[in-house]
Amino acid sequence: MSFFATMYSSSNNGRNLRQRSAHKDSLKQRQTTIKKTTPRVNNTFCFNLSSNILKNSRSVSRERTRHLSLTNTTPSNRRSNSIHIYGLNSSMKILGGHPGLQEFEESRELCLKKEKISLWLENARVEMKSNRYDGAIKELGKILKIDPSHPKALFLRASCFISEKKHKLAIPDLLSIIQEDPKYEKKVYIALAICFVEVDDYTTAIRQLTKCISIFPNFAEGYLNRGILFNRQQRWDKAVTDFQEAINLNPKKGSSYLGLCDTLIGMGDIKSSLTILKNAFQDNSSLPIALLKRGKIYFDQEKYNKALKDLNQVLDIQNENVEAFYYKAFALLGLNKHTDAALCLEQVVKFDTMKKYTGAAIYNLGAIRIKQKDYYGAMFTFQRSVDLGLEIEEQKILKNYVEAILSLMKRKFKEGVNILTKIIKNKNPLIKEYIGNCFAFRGYAYASLEEHEKALKDLNMASRLQALDKSSEYNQIVSKAVIITDKDPHEALKMLEEAGKIFPNSIEPKLYSASINFFLAQRKNRPDYAEISKELLDSCIKVRDSESDIYFFRGIIYFYLGKIKEAIHDIEQAIDKAEDNVVDHFLARGVCSARIKMYKEAIQDFCIAIQLNEKCAEAFFFRGRCAFILDETEMAFEDFQKLTTLKPNDPMVHINAGNILMITGETENALKAYANACKNKPIAEAYIQRAKCYLLLENLNDSLQELKYCAKIKQCPMLSYDIEVLEILQHVPSKDNLKQVLVKTIGNFNKIQMYKNEGNIVKNEHLHWYKGTFLFFLGEFQKAKSEFKQAASNKDDSDDETMEKDNIELLYNISLIYIVGENYEAAFNHLKEIMNLLEGKDRGKVLMLMGILQNGLEQHKDAKSLIIEGSKFDPETVQQYLEQKSEVKILPLSSNSKYASNFPMVKVKIGSSIPILIRPSFSLPKVDMPRMDFESEQAIFDKFIVKSVKCKPETPWLNRVKGSIQFTDEIQNIECESLNESQEPAIKIDESENFYSDTTMRKYKSESISLGGNEVISYDMTKSSESSLENELEDQEEFGNLEDLEDLEDLEDIEDIELTNASYH
Repeated sequence: MSFFATMYSSSNNGRNLRQRSAHKDSLKQRQTTIKKTTPRVNNTFCFNLSSNILKNSRSVSRERTRHLSLTNTTPSNRRSNSIHIYGLNSSMKILGGHPGLQEFEESRELCLKKEKISLWLENARVEMKSNRYDGAIKELGKILKIDPSHPKALFLRASCFISEKKHKLAIPDLLSIIQEDPKYEKKVYIALAICFVEVDDYTTAIRQLTKCISIFPNFAEGYLNRGILFNRQQRWDKAVTDFQEAINLNPKKGSSYLGLCDTLIGMGDIKSSLTILKNAFQDNSSLPIALLKRGKIYFDQEKYNKALKDLNQVLDIQNENVEAFYYKAFALLGLNKHTDAALCLEQVVKFDTMKKYTGAAIYNLGAIRIKQKDYYGAMFTFQRSVDLGLEIEEQKILKNYVEAILSLMKRKFKEGVNILTKIIKNKNPLIKEYIGNCFAFRGYAYASLEEHEKALKDLNMASRLQALDKSSEYNQIVSKAVIITDKDPHEALKMLEEAGKIFPNSIEPKLYSASINFFLAQRKNRPDYAEISKELLDSCIKVRDSESDIYFFRGIIYFYLGKIKEAIHDIEQAIDKAEDNVVDHFLARGVCSARIKMYKEAIQDFCIAIQLNEKCAEAFFFRGRCAFILDETEMAFEDFQKLTTLKPNDPMVHINAGNILMITGETENALKAYANACKNKPIAEAYIQRAKCYLLLENLNDSLQELKYCAKIKQCPMLSYDIEVLEILQHVPSKDNLKQVLVKTIGNFNKIQMYKNEGNIVKNEHLHWYKGTFLFFLGEFQKAKSEFKQAASNKDDSDDETMEKDNIELLYNISLIYIVGENYEAAFNHLKEIMNLLEGKDRGKVLMLMGILQNGLEQHKDAKSLIIEGSKFDPETVQQYLEQKSEVKILPLSSNSKYASNFPMVKVKIGSSIPILIRPSFSLPKVDMPRMDFESEQAIFDKFIVKSVKCKPETPWLNRVKGSIQFTDEIQNIECESLNESQEPAIKIDESENFYSDTTMRKYKSESISLGGNEVISYDMTKSSESSLENELEDQEEFGNLEDLEDLEDLEDIEDIELTNASYH
């Protein structure tokens, strides 16, 4: 078929090739006639057209070449004569008659059309060379508007669409070419198959290749490419047949052996595939691809050294082969050579101009950094792919993992916990290897946040998933010890000792142990535990003397031990070493000063604390107490009022307010304050304090009711003790059953005294007191005296004013026993001992009783003096006695209390005096009043508890080598230079023949690489590894340049184009 016939062919006229050839001859005759008439125009047109054809035609059929040669080489004079002769018959008449005006215009229009088409084609080529495909399509559209079936224009436009990834638009143009002439050119079928593959229509692609093979049965590339598509469909038998046919047609072509190798791999016959590959080594153009493929097979078989050997040979030939570097990196990873692998991946990034492997390579570089625990390096590496716009989904997962660890490094624990929680919940298989680390790291974060129960739960989970590193093991033990402190402090101490052995230089186990020992000292009232605590803190200071908290804690221990001077010294050290002023430091120093009654100095420290924190309720509480002791009542009440303002919903604020009201005798208001404490939530302490207030008001029933309310909130032996005693006291005897009730009551008290504990309100001495009183009424005076002495002995060691008053009453009761026993001298001596301690009417009554005793001893002068002195304090009672009334009641102290009034009085007659009525001094249990002075302040002791110790868990992501921290496993400067730059390639390979595998690029998935074990990553060979059609049009060099396909005449120059140059996805 001639060029002219091709140029003027049309799909609309339906003519065959012979008709178009005849039409061409007719046109030539017309042109000859026109030349004679208008030689200048005709010569110019023929020259331009002819020269344009020769300029752009590099491959022409023999027939067309012969025709054009004759036309171009004939001399002009001969050509004119021959044209002239060719146009005349024997009679010298013009064949077909003389051309009219219409025929002349048609001929001229045809020549102009050819000239325009030639110009538009040239413009389209220029646009395509500049990758301006839209412009080229526009130029080609002009041609197709004139000649819709112009094959060259159709093919060039299809090429533009393919370059722009618009394969669907290319399909109609390519179909038009082969529909017009199925035998036109076999490479059109290849391009058509590429387009159908790109739109995922493999069936139609195979159908087109089958049609091509039926028309061109000796077309080896047709069989080769159809075999590749069969591989994609895993139709292995058909693929084998096609590859064998391709080999028979062209035994020297290595691509066919490569395709057959992929088929055998798909069939699972790896051994045969390796044998077939040896044939591909004979073709120099396929040698690098064959070596690369065998290297991948060895890699899949975990024969990493063999794989490296093949991949190095590839790089010797092509020192910038990206895929070879990529798989070489994985082979090195399989041999645990992480630094060398990182070098190879850097080469991938450097040489991968198409950015096909760059994203995965950067991802794998980041994964290596993670394996080396270089998390900042990993994040920097991941950022490279983000900046390039090549971030892959797998990288986002690992990037989150790294971000979590970096958050923990920056002590952003909550942020790190949130990220790790999301990673754990997502359960992504990619993170499987690191899921144990996720739990261990989150456990570390929880421990840092003092959430030890969550920390222990995570660390236990981590231990089930993997062997814990030393840091995580340490953190696990410490968290568990902290949790069990309250239940089993001794076991906690053992665990902390074990943790200390893991990291001997860590002081945290000692700090925790010191706090637990201090806790035991308070619980068991064992100062020796406090001494142990101090010794532990001493050892901590030797290791880390810059820690202000250690001095502060030791100062609290000294305060507990009563060593106030040492306590103040340590607290001042803490103040000096602290980076900032700490409120607790000034509170503690202020309390120490108040303990040694330096109240002004204490107030100064509390003022500083308030300046540092205007809402510090403790500072106002302590300062108010100091002011109260100094009788600065205005400041005291202002501070306590401030407490209620600062913390209106804090029950302890109202309890403290109630306490000061109770001390000042404002019992009714104190009850209201305690009621406010329970306004939002029942508080056991508030109910106990209310019970005390009711006892002060001698309201036994209401007091007992408050204790029962408290028992519903909090069950404890001390509370039960109080309730049981008060219930016994409720049973008041009458005259008829006095003896029976008192005997029973004494028996119940005897049982209660066998308990190991006392009550919050009722103490053991109270029971002795009651027993002595009731024995007095039963007439068992010696036993009564013994009980009173027993009660007094429990109070002798106290200098508390309440205790002193109780002892006065007990001595008074003993004196009554002596009076009843008529041992007046002993009675007088006891009364004399307490007389000077009494005031008011109590003093007057005792003086009068002493005077009566003196009368009994015949010391009338002294008696008179004492009675006269007594009249100064209690004239009413003395007057009754002087008036000689029948019965005079002498009831000092609590002998006339509301509760005591339920019991009978005893009538005694001393000497010649008139009879008097007496009764032992007793009442409802004496309550301990709240203390305003500074002795043992629990609020200060609570500054050193287990929770006060700042948990500083060991960081699990650090490498520790001989006690030192190593931040990465290896330190290496990675140069982005080719590993084989200096080596000359052994064989020159035409890159247009590169055979690219379609196998999905395997990423460096961390779960598949084990630093210490045999598990390594594996290359997924389940998919056939033939190259897809995509890269044939994607990579200009691999495709042979689309410019080479511009002319259909040039198709003979690209006969090696095949589907094997493409990559399926």
